[in-house]
Parts: sequence; structure tokens; C-alpha cells
Amino acid sequence: MNDELRESNRKRRIKEIPKEWLRRRITVEEVEARNLEDFDTGDDTTEVGRRRRENWLRLARKWGVAEDGKSIPFGFGYRQWRAWVATMQEGDELWEFNSGDLSWQRLAGRAGIAIVRNGEIFDCRITSLN
Repeated sequence: MNDELRESNRKRRIKEIPKEWLRRRITVEEVEARNLEDFDTGDDTTEVGRRRRENWLRLARKWGVAEDGKSIPFGFGYRQWRAWVATMQEGDELWEFNSGDLSWQRLAGRAGIAIVRNGEIFDCRITSLN
């Protein structure tokens, strides 16, 4: 993706998130701990379950996001998450945001993480929608 398109997408994303939705400051470590995926297929010990787990892990390794027995923040979105975090500059803050109870009741809720730079939302990632 070229820089011009990336910047256009970032500007579009931040227009959708008013500053009033910012709830609390959070660290990268807290975000990652809350968004772990383990690539496990559950307790299925059948042959089909074993093959499903092997295929799932093979795909995760191909994407560079899995190690056996380890949970990975954001699963298949890990590389995109780390690239997004790498855009942070000295003094930037991570904030959780949430659109509020009424929007969730109306099936229009959003929640996620925002990078705040110089008191303004610089970029955001949606982690929950309804």
C-alpha cells in the first residue's frame, strides 16, 4: 500500500472516532494481554481435530505469527498490529475508546484503541463492533 493511500485511510478512520469516546490510557502490553489468540482448536482429539490444528498452525507459521503452545496478540493480525504500534512517536499515548452504552444498545457500538498525539487522535484500531 502506498503512503498516500495509507494516509488517506488513517484520516478516514480518525473521523469516525470523536475524542469524547476516549475512556482511559492503556499500554501496549495491556492491549496485547487482552487480545491474545492461541491457535488451538479446543479439546478435539479426533483425527479431524488433529489435522485442523496442524493446518491452523501451518497457516499461522506461514504468516509468521505462531509458535506451538504460545498465545499471540491479535492472532493473524499480529504483524499489522506491530506495524501500527511502530508508527507511535515519543510522547504518543494509547487510549481505549468506546462509543457508549446507547450505541451498543442500538447495535452501532464500537470500541478499540487509539493513538493520541499532541492531544488529538492520530490513528485508531477497532477491536469490537456490533
